[in-house]
Amino acid sequence: MILFNLSGHGYFDLGAYEDFLAGRLEDYAYPRQQVEQAIRELAAIQP
Repeated sequence: MILFNLSGHGYFDLGAYEDFLAGRLEDYAYPRQQVEQAIRELAAIQP
């Protein structure tokens, strides 16, 4: 199965694209504990 969602027009993303291309975005290491919690929550809702 392939799921595709198209919504919005992307105008709000333009600032982020400009920052990315200009090298102004900072790397962010998401806390491992929060990643593991999110995975557990996803596993709980899958059929």
